[in-house]
Amino acid sequence: MSLAQAVGAFLVGYLVAKGVRVLLAIVGFFLAILLLLQLAGYVTVNWEKVQADLGRLASALASGSVSVSAEDLKNYAPGVAGFILGVVAGSGVLGGLLKRKPVPYGY
Repeated sequence: MSLAQAVGAFLVGYLVAKGVRVLLAIVGFFLAILLLLQLAGYVTVNWEKVQADLGRLASALASGSVSVSAEDLKNYAPGVAGFILGVVAGSGVLGGLLKRKPVPYGY
């Protein structure tokens, strides 16, 4: 089961790394359209609530208030490792390390 979990997480991580630019473009486009609709008077956005919700999320992530037990680590380690390897493979971080560099003549 853990091998299937690791392979699945690798594929998800690879797709996340490849699709992160598209996802960010879609989110930016959505926020721009939302702002234009608000300026035109079609919708009303409570930006204070949006800021408060995002602030709570950011503070929870920054404070490390999420606890992980040893049992959780044992159960999710293959998936997390596969996801990280998939993101690394999909982002091309290792691309420069794996290419052979030509040896200059005369050496």
